[in-house]
Amino acid sequence: MPAVVRAAVAVVLAAPLGCGLFAGDQVAMGAARLTVRNVGAIATLVNDDTACGFKSPAVLAAVEYDGALGRTGTATLRVLDCRIELPEEKVIRTTCLGEETRARGTVVVNAVRRVHGLLSGGAETPAIPDAPDAVSVELEVTAAAGFRVADSTGPETLEFTDGTLTAVVRPGLAAAADSGACAIATPNAQFSAVQYGASHLRLHTERLDFLLEVTGSSLDAQNGRGPGGENALTGSITLAIRAPFEPPAPSRRFALPTRGEDAVLDPDYDAARFKERYACTENLAQPESTQCADLAPRVVDGAARLTIKLLGSLAAAMNADHDCGFASDAVQQAAVVTGTAGGAGTATQTLSRCVKSYREGSTVATDCQRVRTLFSGGLEVSGTKVIHGTLTGNPQAPAIPADDQSVTITLDATFTDFHLGTSADDTGLTVTSGRLQGVVHPRTARAESSGQCAISSPIARFDNVQWTDGELRVHSAAGALAVTVAAGTLQAVNGAIGAEENALSGTLRADGVDRSVPSDGNGLNPDYGAEAFEAAWSCAQDLALPVSFTCNP
Repeated sequence: MPAVVRAAVAVVLAAPLGCGLFAGDQVAMGAARLTVRNVGAIATLVNDDTACGFKSPAVLAAVEYDGALGRTGTATLRVLDCRIELPEEKVIRTTCLGEETRARGTVVVNAVRRVHGLLSGGAETPAIPDAPDAVSVELEVTAAAGFRVADSTGPETLEFTDGTLTAVVRPGLAAAADSGACAIATPNAQFSAVQYGASHLRLHTERLDFLLEVTGSSLDAQNGRGPGGENALTGSITLAIRAPFEPPAPSRRFALPTRGEDAVLDPDYDAARFKERYACTENLAQPESTQCADLAPRVVDGAARLTIKLLGSLAAAMNADHDCGFASDAVQQAAVVTGTAGGAGTATQTLSRCVKSYREGSTVATDCQRVRTLFSGGLEVSGTKVIHGTLTGNPQAPAIPADDQSVTITLDATFTDFHLGTSADDTGLTVTSGRLQGVVHPRTARAESSGQCAISSPIARFDNVQWTDGELRVHSAAGALAVTVAAGTLQAVNGAIGAEENALSGTLRADGVDRSVPSDGNGLNPDYGAEAFEAAWSCAQDLALPVSFTCNP
């Protein structure tokens, strides 16, 4: 599975505000608008914080899952008493137009982030959102000291001197260019249930300051466009307003919008310019879309590609296995030979219920780039290895292949909590249970010493590759996604044989749906390159160079 895996859940900031603040109604409306901006800034800070916020190792390690890993469910992260201190102004957002949002001061935050989607179990992305509103962040500011947010587009700020505040933020997600998944956070954020406890604020304008004593609020807002409408602000705020050094003023509840104001979050809002502010976001699909792609085809593609890798790796491992594989004395001594020594014939070696249990991360092969193939878990495998060529009379090498395609390996394997991985990256396949059958035709290369086709290579043709009741998980850097494969047949060519190169075709019945593979049309290995492929195995001992598949009989 491609790295689908970057499923962004960063919370974004509200847009710049234009507040003409003179009357009490305007002060209340301005305070409400700037409160939403402050909430966006706090959400952004706690989301990006690596010490105690959502990006901290402790919080990520304590993720809670509601649902089976690899399937649809909800991943929940919890932040407790995260103290964020900014003694100096810090830029927390820069738009595509160069506008900056800065914050300073101190807040102590509790927060809960819930993501509904495919539970990948990734270290940084435990779930892949399945809808544009799949992420919610619940905030509780338990303490504040001089926290304020400034924007380069205007002078107004709202200092959170002390008090408490709760809110729920839903960042709007857009499709990613590489995967189509809802993986890109946009500023189209919905704010709901923004509620102050007893708090003191200081509203700074270009010419005036106001001290605000807030006793309560209930604010709902939509930054940009989303479930809450477009550029909307409604609700109420209860506060007392006074200028510095004046005596306390009576408290008053202001319904929003107040007199002379519109129910808008940003009075200077322009939809086109709003989009320009984030249009340069890395990996944002263009044109922008909130239609989340179905990830199932990509998961099935990954399962198909890794199935071929698993069968090829298993064939190589069994070919070299001395316990009960094709290299074992019992299997070699029981080989069935058709023909006479020195003449043309066929040698057939048979595995019968070879049971293996691999410790976690067992190395079964290492290529020329020092990339190791890793096995873990249990399997039982039966099968045959048939060699057509000149019979030798030697059980350990019963026949010299007639040409580069004279070997056929047929395998029938049953897996239990088995994992195929690699030392190069996080790509891999876990088989919780299932049966895999298939035929491998490995291509052998010319040996320097004898001129015979005696050198094994990863080049191979795969035929009639089939799963029965396969419970699989496809791993990538973003985590793992599950798929049940009940039937289907795959064919593939690893490397190049004749006119076929890096080929994959067939169908898999995955989660009850028949799907053709690969859906992306990128063959067996989307990153395949002929030179790199050959470099990974051409250091084999006694291999004739340049590599040749024209051999002596």
